[in-house]
Amino acid sequence: MCGITGAFQPTGISSTTSAEVRSALNELRHRGPDNHSFFDSPNCCLGHARLSIIEPSAASHQPFYSKDKRYVIVFNGEVFNFRELRKSLQDLGIDFTTDSDTEVVLYGLILEGTNFLNKINGFFAFAFYDQHSNEILLARDRFGEKPLYWNTSQNGLFFASELGALIKYAFKKTIDKSALWLYFRLSYIPAPHSIFNEIKKLEPGYFIKSTINGITSKKWYKPESKNLLNNKAEAREKLAVLLENAVQRRLIADRPIGAFLSGGIDSTIVCGIAAKQMDQLNTFSISFPEYPYFDERMYAESAAKHSGTNHTTIPIGKTELANAIDPVLNQLSEPFADSSSVPMFVLSREVGQHIRVALSGDGADELFGGYNKHRALLRSLSASTANSLAGFAQYFIPSALTSRNGKWKDRLRLIKKYGKGLQLNVRNRYFEWSGFSDESLVGQLFTPEYCGAENELLIQHCTEAITHGTMEEFLLNDQALVLTNDMLYKVDQMSMAHALEVRSPFLDHEIVEFAQQIPAEWKLNAKQGKLILRETFKEYLPESILNRSKRGFEVPLEEWISTDLQMRIKEEWLSADYIKKQGIFNPSTIQNILHEPQLNAHLIWMLVVFQSWYRRNCE
Repeated sequence: MCGITGAFQPTGISSTTSAEVRSALNELRHRGPDNHSFFDSPNCCLGHARLSIIEPSAASHQPFYSKDKRYVIVFNGEVFNFRELRKSLQDLGIDFTTDSDTEVVLYGLILEGTNFLNKINGFFAFAFYDQHSNEILLARDRFGEKPLYWNTSQNGLFFASELGALIKYAFKKTIDKSALWLYFRLSYIPAPHSIFNEIKKLEPGYFIKSTINGITSKKWYKPESKNLLNNKAEAREKLAVLLENAVQRRLIADRPIGAFLSGGIDSTIVCGIAAKQMDQLNTFSISFPEYPYFDERMYAESAAKHSGTNHTTIPIGKTELANAIDPVLNQLSEPFADSSSVPMFVLSREVGQHIRVALSGDGADELFGGYNKHRALLRSLSASTANSLAGFAQYFIPSALTSRNGKWKDRLRLIKKYGKGLQLNVRNRYFEWSGFSDESLVGQLFTPEYCGAENELLIQHCTEAITHGTMEEFLLNDQALVLTNDMLYKVDQMSMAHALEVRSPFLDHEIVEFAQQIPAEWKLNAKQGKLILRETFKEYLPESILNRSKRGFEVPLEEWISTDLQMRIKEEWLSADYIKKQGIFNPSTIQNILHEPQLNAHLIWMLVVFQSWYRRNCE
């Protein structure tokens, strides 16, 4: 796990560009504190910040060269089947000099080109340069666990693991109106967009090749369309084997390894399997003793006791949580308003003091129907009295009574949101329930200069998997939209801020491809999600967790906005003078939003995140 950056200009790298690569790498040091190195050539300059997990010796430092020095690679990620791949390459005559997975990828690409990507079980983003042919290859893993930003300008290709590094290069940067609209609808910016028109995110399962003749892009990974399974018992049996194998692969490390344990279904299953495969698995969770509504300590400790792990609960007080807000805002290299980034940042910081690799349960919700949204979508597909009542009731529930702060207010919020969604077609309903802000309010948010995004076209792009409106399609779309651009981005940014590598067994591509064959009715019904996981892995789930409902990694946004952040919001980020000077937001809309802070808590948080980012990067 590392940070990479570089520039490729086939007609010649200038000394200025070489210096920019070094400046960009400096922005990635938190991702790789163990070593920082460069490759310079007349046409290409590469930088690498290393977090050494496998084969940590200096022999495996990067940039990594072939023996003849023709090829060079900078690699961010892990290859969990590298030993099997290494053996097959040795059979073809390759003599390896290290025990690193990076060297395996290097020679695999030399011998097989981009076809080798399909053999990799793992996650990655890398740049592979051929000095003789003067061409460079960038590639990203199947599901987007590792990020990669890129730009083409000044007759070249520039790239970096984070946007904050890529903006160190001296090309033009202007805010993308489409990305701005998507951000304020979803709270994140989905690939291929970034906040800047000139910078794109390489989409999962894609590669880019750049030569003297130009740039080509190709999707290298697309799961084959397969028929849905019809034998549930066999499906459960195979799922158990696949997940056990995936966990075992992700226990390979030459540095201390442990696991996140929240007390939810997913992390409890992963930790239960891992605890059987290694002695004294160290597990970690955080608790919020001053926020009982958000505190899940009892479930995490119950799971730890059930699996026999060596568990550590890290209590986080109000002051400590509030003090993490600014470090999180400063860490975000582009606007990203999933507020669970704050506890994820704190958890990673604390856990990073004990281990260098953590297993997680990420991906299970999107694969197996774990979100409240999924059950709502399922209920919405059939005519019922409940749907009629919800569609009617949403007009009579006062917005002032809805919020995430408390059980009944949260329930009223969901009923109102559900009723509004029933009025939309299935694509727009999915998109509406995937976001946190009202379309009409976002439509009033911008000045004329920053309006003009083709909203319906953007929604269509964000819902490409949805054609007939089936649950299988909804889940596929979540894997492409929510998983990649929200959940995995959050985990990467917050964990790598503390040089902590997070591995997600549920995202083993064999599991993902198998899960896509499982019928939706085996995954969820109107009352409960992840049914087949609960049935298959029941032995790992204590009774208190087996049938508990989904809870997110939530924070008290309403309280923050009304207390800790109140003065800064009014006097710094959203002051009338600053809004007018900035020229992006409609001043009257901002004032209306601020008059109802509890109702607009998440939208205000999105504005805070954007304004903090804007001041650091655009002024």
